[in-house]
Amino acid sequence: MMRSLLLDPIVENLVFPRRFIPPGPRTIPESAERIRLPLDENGGDGSVEAFFFRARATGAQKRPLLIFTHGNGELIDDWAAPFEGFAREGLHVLLPEYRGYGRSKGRPSEAGIRADLIRFYDRMLRDPSVDSERVVMMGRSIGGGAIVQLLAHRPARALVLMNTFTSLPNLLSAYGLPAVLLRDRFESDRVLEDISLPTLIFHGDRDRIVPYSHALALQSITGGELRTYPGRGHNDCFEDFEGFRREVLTFLEAAGALGS
Repeated sequence: MMRSLLLDPIVENLVFPRRFIPPGPRTIPESAERIRLPLDENGGDGSVEAFFFRARATGAQKRPLLIFTHGNGELIDDWAAPFEGFAREGLHVLLPEYRGYGRSKGRPSEAGIRADLIRFYDRMLRDPSVDSERVVMMGRSIGGGAIVQLLAHRPARALVLMNTFTSLPNLLSAYGLPAVLLRDRFESDRVLEDISLPTLIFHGDRDRIVPYSHALALQSITGGELRTYPGRGHNDCFEDFEGFRREVLTFLEAAGALGS
């Protein structure tokens, strides 16, 4: 028990480092709707937020919804501009923030993040312009683990994973941390063994944070497509975001997630 208490803050700082960085002044994108949900009764006072970009499309037809969850050293602010481009392509885009990150209150944990994502998902599907049959889930790094936790509880048409690990125990064992003491496990491999859907995986083969072997394992589990970035690491795969977006849109078209 004492060893667990000593390791908890170390592991939390490794898994959720951004929560320890005070949020600086940020500008909320003009085109983004800011959605805030109250923390649950166990999460403390305050709220968690998300940015929502409505699809730039004419007509009254329902539009696909893309939900993106970011990496552990990032904020939704960092991804707002790149992902707004998907809205110009006709998708609604939701960027939910983790509790304890940026302007969101509370303390991050796997259980808390999962609960928040489920509530954001349910909130968005009450919007009459969202097509519940064409939800796309996308996550980067630990955000891949978070989005797969949502997938375990809510359906999606397609899944996109970026630099994602199979599970935290598998990942942190390489750093000499005992998996048995982990509170947050994000065991995507176990979830994906029981779910079948079109999956696209992006990973750099020189990733020193989440080894490339995790991408190979996820591809084997899902039977999905793997896009390898030769010579790239964990944080430099998506410098050509326009090219990345085109690849994702081509994949989503084939998966039936776009349409008219």
